Amino acid sequence: MRGAPQRPLVALVTGASRGIGGATAKVLRLRGIHVIGTSRDGPDLARAFESYQAPGGFTALEWDHSNWTETTSFVENALTHVDGVDILINNAGSGRSAALQDLRDEDWLLALHSHVSAAMALCRRLVPAMCERGWGRVVNVGSIVALRGMERRAAYGTAKGALLALTRMLAVEYAPRNVTVNAVAPGPTRTTLMESNWNDPVRREQFERRTAMGRWAHPEEIASAIDFLASDGASYITGQTICVDGGWSAM
Repeated sequence: MRGAPQRPLVALVTGASRGIGGATAKVLRLRGIHVIGTSRDGPDLARAFESYQAPGGFTALEWDHSNWTETTSFVENALTHVDGVDILINNAGSGRSAALQDLRDEDWLLALHSHVSAAMALCRRLVPAMCERGWGRVVNVGSIVALRGMERRAAYGTAKGALLALTRMLAVEYAPRNVTVNAVAPGPTRTTLMESNWNDPVRREQFERRTAMGRWAHPEEIASAIDFLASDGASYITGQTICVDGGWSAM
């Protein structure tokens, strides 16, 4: 079994200013990992990173993940700050909740581009170097919605489902080079993306009833699973989707 390189590791976390991405950036930095974080709001991301009391270094970069065609230029900019990326966390994404008949073409394309195309483009650009070094970790942030379905989530759920499929394809492709590719599928989590559901008592209770634990997750609980999959402790796990959903998938 080949372990992580004996040097400071570098992780790229998309959507790292808050929520699951922010919690993941923090826990990785607590392990002494240098984190390159992305956000549409660069100053907000920089403020968040500076507030963490963690030993690992950071680089805050502004990048609109829905504009995946600019991935190469973005990565070139990111790599000017570090020697390479060892861990890739594809977390960023966006989308509009709507019934299918009300879904606009641009809503559909935004969901696919921000959740799937951006992750694909980053993997295509960064994973070959991981293969050359003989070690790497990719963790994609999916959703329990991709596995169980939910009303008004056609674009989001389909995009997340495609991301989980991409996870399996790349896991098989890169396994011989000691690069693992896994995903987590969070249940209801208190993030900005879910704020409207949390603030609605009826919707909040509906989500709680769907979980065996009867509660929402904190972003740190999802980040802990991501951290594990990005570590040497998960060296024989690849192509898997780990449901971190409070028992939603068990009911």
